[in-house]
Amino acid sequence: MKKNHKLRSPLLISILVTGAVFCAAGIAGKNTVYAGYAQDPVFEPYLSLVFKGAADEVYPWGAKESAGAQEAMQLLAQQSAEEAGSPEDKEAAEVKEPINNKTAENGKTAGENKSAEDGETEKDDSDPSKDEKITGENEPAEDTEAEEENEPAGEKEPAGEKETAEDIKQAEEKSETASQQKDPGNDSAGQQIPESMEELPDSVVLGEEEEGSPDTVQSAAAEADAAAAASAQEMKEQIIVEKPGEKHIPAPVVYTIDSGGITEAVCNPVVPAIEYGNVNRGYLFPNSQIPEKDPDPIFAENGIYYPLREVDDSYFADALFIGDSRTQGLYLYSEMKGRTTFIAKESVSVFNIFDKALPFYAPGQGEVRKTVLDALREKQYRKVYVSVGVNELGSAAAEYFTRFKDLIRIVRQLQPDAIIYVQGIMHVTGSYAQKNAVYNNTNIVERNKALATLANGHDIFYIDLNSAVCDAEGNIPAELAYDGVHLKASSYKLWHQFLRENAIVRSEADWQEPKAEAAAQEGAAEDAVLENTPGGEEAVSQAPVAE
Repeated sequence: MKKNHKLRSPLLISILVTGAVFCAAGIAGKNTVYAGYAQDPVFEPYLSLVFKGAADEVYPWGAKESAGAQEAMQLLAQQSAEEAGSPEDKEAAEVKEPINNKTAENGKTAGENKSAEDGETEKDDSDPSKDEKITGENEPAEDTEAEEENEPAGEKEPAGEKETAEDIKQAEEKSETASQQKDPGNDSAGQQIPESMEELPDSVVLGEEEEGSPDTVQSAAAEADAAAAASAQEMKEQIIVEKPGEKHIPAPVVYTIDSGGITEAVCNPVVPAIEYGNVNRGYLFPNSQIPEKDPDPIFAENGIYYPLREVDDSYFADALFIGDSRTQGLYLYSEMKGRTTFIAKESVSVFNIFDKALPFYAPGQGEVRKTVLDALREKQYRKVYVSVGVNELGSAAAEYFTRFKDLIRIVRQLQPDAIIYVQGIMHVTGSYAQKNAVYNNTNIVERNKALATLANGHDIFYIDLNSAVCDAEGNIPAELAYDGVHLKASSYKLWHQFLRENAIVRSEADWQEPKAEAAAQEGAAEDAVLENTPGGEEAVSQAPVAE
């Protein structure tokens, strides 16, 4: 016994010393290298931070930053610099200054008496019936005041041209017409609609505001919001009959900027889940304060929304799916295999998605390895689907959300014309959520609420697949998942069907498909499977479904 005691003592001492060192490292780095990891000191020792960080190659002496991560940070810095110095921002600042700086003495704008080199002439706004305007031309006020008052924006006569009574009458008629029918090139709040939208046919402009008292404006806005929501729902529910080979492109629904948010016809609502009361609050947002709508331009509402609608599988021919093991399962076990492009791998998270080359699957090709940045640079896709989040449930919600936004910014920078789909994090089964304080549906739902704020209804959309796979309590039924977290192979058809029923079509280009090329790629993929399967076609048809 003494001999065994002597043998165990050095091992026990080594374990205790190692544990103490790891605890010290965790305490020292909790606000620095491990700041992104949630930790409950009551239920989790600080040494757990070291093990969590090691899984993401984050060590006590600092994170091991890969070349891909460094490149991603450079792209973000470049984007920030371009946005900060954009000509639009400078122009807005120049226009805002003379409008807001009025003198109390005469009620005129401070920029009215600028020198000729400024090239701007301000109207006298002492008369409330006149609109405040910057003419952009150096004209004498006495020659143009009446003309500017009656003439619609964008239709000015040359400076110095003498106007006749007939001209004045025509200008008045045009002004009256313009007040009744809004210029389709602008939204009702006076915000300019992007040029790419001006050419869209049959746009429905809603929420037009009329001049009047604040109560009148508020009432008109409320009526516009109700009409906008009703119109969007009508467009979503209408039955579209398509002839073979013909695609119906619905007109966009145009809302006012302050219409109160994106409707359910445009983005899915976040699917709630029952709370079992066991979630570790350290993994949630502080005081459950979900972020507000992001003011970043790519996440801001622009007033042009598109309704979700049903499509067929040809829609995914020019799509790229980015994700973790769940997305990899969608590729392996659904009918989307061979139809679209995937880059996905287990253990992928927003913290390591740029670090290494991942399995890349394109129609008609075998598996190759590419980084996400290379995949986004090599080809322009019409749609990009992003689904990462389950592996990050053990990190702080705020840090995850920040990294996810960075990922979307990079996707937008490298894929400027693509429709971006932010897919909500899929829930887990009820039994799994009840016994797990981290991989818990309460944790997932709160993060999904944050992800939903990133949608702008124009080119970034939130879709919540939990509506297709969860029960009334927001849990994945046990019969659909094999381990509580991942779907069975036969269950991925639900995800696939959900994607077909919740798609955005902005233009004919979203339906473009090189059909001959797609058929050839699909045939090549089937041939490759047969060549690598002993027994050929018969063996493939009789193969059991993997679960």
